[in-house]
Amino acid sequence: MSIIVSNAFSINMLTEDSIVRVKETTLEHVKTLLNEKEFISAVGHQSTADILTKLLEINVPVNRTAIKLAENDKLIVFQLMARLEEGRVLTADEVLRLPFKFFLVELLPPETLEALYHW
Repeated sequence: MSIIVSNAFSINMLTEDSIVRVKETTLEHVKTLLNEKEFISAVGHQSTADILTKLLEINVPVNRTAIKLAENDKLIVFQLMARLEEGRVLTADEVLRLPFKFFLVELLPPETLEALYHW
């Protein structure tokens, strides 16, 4: 099982037919998860990594990498809840004034898919 921190979730992160559970979580829960186990950063921009480092009180390095989720992986997604103007680049302080949420994304076991669809 891997714990991955990112600022996005994409269908490209899936490797096969999957049931994905997305659940909003708290900053405190994210801090607990990241303090329990090593994690992989999939944060591709320095400014976002700096913001997450500040919020989570743990070093979140920049790592522009492609992620493929496997069963039992946990993807923590930092999501801004505001749409920015095209081409707008914000400072870390400006981003922290915007509404944001954390989501926990997990793949459910294949038998869950089979049970739902009777395949």
